[in-house]
Amino acid sequence: MSLLRLTDISMDIYDMTEKEVRMDEDKVLSFINSGDGDAGDLLDDAMPTAARRFYRLTQSMHTLLGEVREHFPDAMFYSANGKVSLLLGSSHNKHDQPMQEMVAVSSTQLHIEGGDW
Repeated sequence: MSLLRLTDISMDIYDMTEKEVRMDEDKVLSFINSGDGDAGDLLDDAMPTAARRFYRLTQSMHTLLGEVREHFPDAMFYSANGKVSLLLGSSHNKHDQPMQEMVAVSSTQLHIEGGDW
């Protein structure tokens, strides 16, 4: 299914042209709730290479962590306050106190929201 073909249907939940798909969160939810597809379908139609690029980037992070663990076996990625950091050990000690001194490097541009479903 191509969302670009859906532009022929007069539905006000779509703000798109032949070259651009732009939907805010409410419009994304409206589309998903309509049963016409899911978030992955929307992303694939708007940006056909996005999923592949995402997987490539996460694979690169996985590879990097493996290489760092050759030198620092307890290394991990950690996200706090939206910032992603590479730690050379645990984020907290056995008393659950933060160990920010374990941060080797932090992202300057990437912001990741946290949460649990």
